[in-house]
Amino acid sequence: MFLDAPLSRRTFLRAMGATAGVALVGGPLAGCSNGPSSSAPAAGSVELPTYQPGAGPVPDLTSKHARGSGAFLTYPSDRKWVYSKPPLNGDLVRVQTYTSDPVAPPLEKNVMWQAINEAAGGEIDVLYTPSADYPQRFATLIAGGDLPDMVSIQVNSVQQLPSLLKAKFSDLSEHLSGDAVTKYPSLAGLPAEAWQSAMVDGRIWGVPITRSPLGNTLYIRADLLAARGLPEQPKDFDEFRAVLIGMTDERARRWAVAEPTAMLAFLASTYGVAVPWHSIDGKLVHSIETPQYQEALADGRALVEAGVFHPDGVGSSNNQRNDWFTSGTVAMTLAGYSGWSKYPMWGEGIPGYRMGGMAPFGRNAGIQPDIIGGQVAGTITAIAKGSPVEKILPLLDWLATPFGTNEYLLRQYGIEGTTFSWQGTEPVLNSVGENQRLVPFWSISSGPWVLYNPGKPDVTRAQFDYQEQAIGLLKDNPTTGLYSETQVAKGAQLTKLITDGVGEVLLGRRPVSAWPEIVENWKNRGGNAARDEYQEAMANG
Repeated sequence: MFLDAPLSRRTFLRAMGATAGVALVGGPLAGCSNGPSSSAPAAGSVELPTYQPGAGPVPDLTSKHARGSGAFLTYPSDRKWVYSKPPLNGDLVRVQTYTSDPVAPPLEKNVMWQAINEAAGGEIDVLYTPSADYPQRFATLIAGGDLPDMVSIQVNSVQQLPSLLKAKFSDLSEHLSGDAVTKYPSLAGLPAEAWQSAMVDGRIWGVPITRSPLGNTLYIRADLLAARGLPEQPKDFDEFRAVLIGMTDERARRWAVAEPTAMLAFLASTYGVAVPWHSIDGKLVHSIETPQYQEALADGRALVEAGVFHPDGVGSSNNQRNDWFTSGTVAMTLAGYSGWSKYPMWGEGIPGYRMGGMAPFGRNAGIQPDIIGGQVAGTITAIAKGSPVEKILPLLDWLATPFGTNEYLLRQYGIEGTTFSWQGTEPVLNSVGENQRLVPFWSISSGPWVLYNPGKPDVTRAQFDYQEQAIGLLKDNPTTGLYSETQVAKGAQLTKLITDGVGEVLLGRRPVSAWPEIVENWKNRGGNAARDEYQEAMANG
């Protein structure tokens, strides 16, 4: 077993600060970045790992954008084993991570987990916690001093991250920077921007868990829009407003959109101010300070007055909004792009059900829309000090084997005839497999993000088409990779201050003209301090 030498609770709390040690960073309105909690790259920073495409099959649809994902309309038939020998040599490896799924059967009752361990050549002891509880579990684990060999770190959620990494985890730079990563071909196939989350103070501290760079998406019930002769992709705000009004029929208890406050982010995109920070003549300006953002807020208020939002939308849960969308009570809802595949599953059995995504458009012909990106790699897997890096990195490489390889098939589907069977060209899990696959190996290490929906090529094509339309609108955030102590400490409060103000204006409790006062309060309560810290980090970079 690879174990870490203990570190005292006092040492941990001193490294993390006198608070609980973990703080959730606020969302875009508060000025968060997509990079790790670190200052600009230090002098003498190591190279990012050299990118080399992995050994997976060629996608059926290849993105024309460097940041886009390939799409597979069917499961590849030219499968092969990438590794000729297992990565472990009878070792026991412990890992602490998180999951968004229910708990899987334990190892002794989980033949799929047993098969993965056998193929890996040892025992992977996966300890996991629900995502919502993980920050507290992480803090308790670190303070306790008995670290497993590997730990998932949500890089934007930890105060004093550089100090923590140096105290508790192994610097992986000599193993992964530049061409050194080519010793691990699956890790070399991860995109460069994902590795930026693993770079802290110019060093590499973990292996990133990759996702699509696309964040929130305006999902649409394309079948409902078509039934009323409405366009799936409006060309400007006036046409968009007509679509929303055309979809709304209060007497039939049908509304266009689930919830108004989330819609403001989409409306900000139509004005080109979705990305939180903008560098204008070398000075950082937050989107909420721009006149365009206030105009987007006025548009949102006008839509609320038009009655296009579900009357119970404010304060509704994700489950409620998903139910409304599936049942056709609403025709549009905003949610993460990574969850695209869930919607057609929920819609199975509904006659004519067809969903898609609506990309932002320019508010008018003179405006270029933008999109704020999602977390390409918000989590890294770090190796505890005292655990042998040379033995663990091959396992992380093996767990990152790309989609379409036999290693991937084993991790995702298990054993043919026991946990899955082939239906035509597609692997389909049975009830045993659906349960046993819930061990979150994906949150330890995984290959590049791909688009694939088993047996639903039309869904995959729609997902790919939206990506190709939307990904070109991604705009970089100049604070990505920079650190602001104010943002880490006060981000949640700053976000709440703004979201509360947005809600008050949208619902008519305060006039749109009150927005500058709300922004001024944000500045005085920490917004200006965060700006100054980001500005200083930019100057030092």
